[in-house]
Amino acid sequence: MSEQVQYAVHLFQSALVELGEALAPYLHEGPSGKHVLCSEIDAGGPLFEMTIHAVDEAGTVLELELMVPVGMVKLVIAVQQDARFGFARRSKPTAAAIVGTPETASTTVPEASSAESRASTVES
Repeated sequence: MSEQVQYAVHLFQSALVELGEALAPYLHEGPSGKHVLCSEIDAGGPLFEMTIHAVDEAGTVLELELMVPVGMVKLVIAVQQDARFGFARRSKPTAAAIVGTPETASTTVPEASSAESRASTVES
């Protein structure tokens, strides 16, 4: 069974304020609030790692890894793209209803100069 799972990672409001513009390009708005849409997550350490797919200015799809302290994560919602299971049909909310519309599935990568300045801010 090939199920494609995506994760909607919700951060505490204080984390959104603290990370501010550095996180803004990666946030999506949905019915459940602002979140980061990820293809993979790893919570096994002091940093919560999120793998996302983004599109640069040339239209190339990139795989990026965002890391935030584990204490900033409020909630993670796993969204299965292939929700078929069992013998009966069940109506479930669509992934778009939970994490936003398909148009927000990819993120645009900010310009290299601003991305580098964000990286130096995160390291310090």
